[in-house]
Amino acid sequence: MKDRYITAILSLLREHHDAVSVIAGVRDVLTKRNHERLFPSIMRGVLRRLEDSVSGAEATVVVASEAELARNKEVIAKLLTSLEAKDEPRVVIDDSLIGGIIVSNNYQRIDTSYKRALASLYERVTQ
Repeated sequence: MKDRYITAILSLLREHHDAVSVIAGVRDVLTKRNHERLFPSIMRGVLRRLEDSVSGAEATVVVASEAELARNKEVIAKLLTSLEAKDEPRVVIDDSLIGGIIVSNNYQRIDTSYKRALASLYERVTQ
Protein backbone atom coordinates (compact mmCIF):
# COMPACT_ATOMS: atom_id res chain seq x y z
CA MET A 1 0.00 0.00 0.00
CA LYS A 2 2.84 2.39 0.87
CA ASP A 3 4.44 1.79 -2.52
CA ARG A 4 1.25 2.85 -4.28
CA TYR A 5 1.17 6.13 -2.38
CA ILE A 6 4.86 6.70 -3.11
CA THR A 7 4.38 5.96 -6.81
CA ALA A 8 1.37 8.27 -6.97
CA ILE A 9 3.25 11.14 -5.29
CA LEU A 10 6.24 10.74 -7.60
CA SER A 11 4.08 10.64 -10.72
CA LEU A 12 2.25 13.81 -9.65
CA LEU A 13 5.57 15.55 -8.96
CA ARG A 14 6.91 14.48 -12.37
CA GLU A 15 3.83 16.05 -13.95
CA HIS A 16 4.97 19.35 -12.37
CA HIS A 17 2.17 19.63 -9.84
CA ASP A 18 2.79 21.87 -6.85
CA ALA A 19 4.65 19.81 -4.22
CA VAL A 20 2.86 21.47 -1.29
CA SER A 21 -0.59 20.74 -2.71
CA VAL A 22 0.39 17.14 -3.59
CA ILE A 23 1.60 16.46 -0.05
CA ALA A 24 -1.46 18.14 1.46
CA GLY A 25 -3.73 16.08 -0.78
CA VAL A 26 -2.00 12.85 0.17
CA ARG A 27 -2.26 13.73 3.84
CA ASP A 28 -6.01 14.40 3.41
CA VAL A 29 -6.50 11.04 1.67
CA LEU A 30 -4.55 9.25 4.40
CA THR A 31 -6.66 10.93 7.08
CA LYS A 32 -9.93 10.02 5.33
CA ARG A 33 -8.82 6.39 5.03
CA ASN A 34 -7.50 6.32 8.61
CA HIS A 35 -3.94 5.67 7.38
CA GLU A 36 -2.33 8.84 8.74
CA ARG A 37 0.29 6.77 10.61
CA LEU A 38 1.75 5.82 7.22
CA PHE A 39 2.55 9.42 6.30
CA PRO A 40 6.12 9.59 7.74
CA SER A 41 7.21 6.32 6.14
CA ILE A 42 5.61 7.30 2.83
CA MET A 43 7.50 10.60 2.83
CA ARG A 44 10.76 8.81 3.69
CA GLY A 45 10.13 6.48 0.74
CA VAL A 46 9.50 9.43 -1.58
CA LEU A 47 12.71 11.12 -0.43
CA ARG A 48 14.70 7.91 -0.82
CA ARG A 49 13.47 7.39 -4.37
CA LEU A 50 14.15 11.01 -5.28
CA GLU A 51 17.66 10.78 -3.87
CA ASP A 52 18.25 7.54 -5.75
CA SER A 53 17.22 9.14 -9.00
CA VAL A 54 19.51 12.12 -8.43
CA SER A 55 22.67 10.84 -6.82
CA GLY A 56 24.39 7.92 -5.12
CA ALA A 57 22.38 5.05 -6.41
CA GLU A 58 24.24 4.72 -9.69
CA ALA A 59 27.23 2.46 -10.08
CA THR A 60 30.54 4.34 -10.03
CA VAL A 61 34.12 3.18 -10.51
CA VAL A 62 36.94 5.50 -9.44
CA VAL A 63 40.44 4.70 -10.70
CA ALA A 64 43.80 6.47 -10.85
CA SER A 65 44.21 6.12 -14.62
CA GLU A 66 42.88 4.48 -17.76
CA ALA A 67 45.66 1.88 -17.47
CA GLU A 68 44.47 0.99 -13.96
CA LEU A 69 40.95 0.57 -15.33
CA ALA A 70 42.15 -1.78 -18.08
CA ARG A 71 44.31 -3.81 -15.65
CA ASN A 72 41.47 -4.36 -13.17
CA LYS A 73 38.52 -5.04 -15.51
CA GLU A 74 37.81 -8.48 -14.02
CA VAL A 75 38.13 -7.29 -10.41
CA ILE A 76 35.83 -4.37 -11.13
CA ALA A 77 33.25 -6.69 -12.69
CA LYS A 78 33.31 -8.94 -9.59
CA LEU A 79 32.98 -5.98 -7.23
CA LEU A 80 30.08 -4.55 -9.24
CA THR A 81 28.38 -7.95 -9.13
CA SER A 82 28.84 -8.15 -5.36
CA LEU A 83 27.24 -4.70 -5.03
CA GLU A 84 24.37 -5.81 -7.31
CA ALA A 85 25.01 -3.16 -9.96
CA LYS A 86 22.76 -3.61 -12.96
CA ASP A 87 23.70 -0.69 -15.19
CA GLU A 88 26.99 0.19 -16.82
CA PRO A 89 29.08 2.05 -14.23
CA ARG A 90 30.18 5.66 -14.51
CA VAL A 91 33.99 5.77 -14.59
CA VAL A 92 35.84 8.59 -12.82
CA ILE A 93 39.57 9.18 -13.16
CA ASP A 94 40.96 10.56 -9.87
CA ASP A 95 44.57 11.75 -9.99
CA SER A 96 44.79 11.78 -6.18
CA LEU A 97 44.59 7.97 -6.08
CA ILE A 98 47.97 6.29 -6.21
CA GLY A 99 46.49 3.04 -7.44
CA GLY A 100 43.70 0.60 -6.76
CA ILE A 101 40.00 1.14 -7.29
CA ILE A 102 36.91 2.40 -5.52
CA VAL A 103 33.59 0.85 -6.56
CA SER A 104 30.26 2.14 -5.29
CA ASN A 105 26.65 1.33 -6.00
CA ASN A 106 23.39 1.97 -4.19
CA TYR A 107 25.12 3.81 -1.33
CA GLN A 108 27.56 0.95 -0.71
CA ARG A 109 31.26 1.37 -1.30
CA ILE A 110 34.26 -0.94 -1.64
CA ASP A 111 37.53 0.96 -1.40
CA THR A 112 40.61 -1.02 -2.44
CA SER A 113 42.68 2.03 -3.27
CA TYR A 114 46.28 2.43 -2.19
CA LYS A 115 45.35 5.84 -0.81
CA ARG A 116 42.90 4.26 1.68
CA ALA A 117 45.36 1.51 2.57
CA LEU A 118 48.11 4.06 3.28
CA ALA A 119 45.75 6.24 5.31
CA SER A 120 44.69 3.22 7.39
CA LEU A 121 48.32 2.26 7.96
CA TYR A 122 49.15 5.81 9.04
CA GLU A 123 46.21 5.84 11.48
CA ARG A 124 47.29 2.54 13.06
CA VAL A 125 50.94 3.59 13.35
CA THR A 126 50.20 6.97 14.93
CA GLN A 127 47.83 5.68 17.60
